[in-house]
Amino acid sequence: MSVGNDICLYLASLDIGALGNDLFLGHAPDRSTAISVVETGGQAPYHDYGPEEILDRPSVQVLVRHPAYLTGRATADEIRNLLDGLANWPINDTRYLSITAMNDPAYLGKRATSEGEAHEFSLNFSTVRERRGKTVGLSGAYFGVQEWYTL
Repeated sequence: MSVGNDICLYLASLDIGALGNDLFLGHAPDRSTAISVVETGGQAPYHDYGPEEILDRPSVQVLVRHPAYLTGRATADEIRNLLDGLANWPINDTRYLSITAMNDPAYLGKRATSEGEAHEFSLNFSTVRERRGKTVGLSGAYFGVQEWYTL
């Protein structure tokens, strides 16, 4: 699954927002109160050429919009505190080795919406996640992220 979808599902499971109501993937709707998760690329994957374990390193941007500055900032801080430092955690059947905040919430200014003006904040996160599970090698052993096991 996509990193954006995983982050949306994780935030929804923590009651940060309701998917399709005030929590959105890939776009920021024309609303004064919204949280949007946008996939932004990331770094090249890490290939461990021994057991062929591949670690993807995608990144996401989280945009928080709210009519009240302090409420919007508090929501952005809460999201940062929930995601930053998350390690070795399964989200939507994908194991995330780490999720790291790339910045403190940045204030982007006021944005006009059909519901009135809203303050907008941006956070960016880098992630490291497993692309696939354990791989059987030629030696009859398989590798879990930390150690080798013999068959």
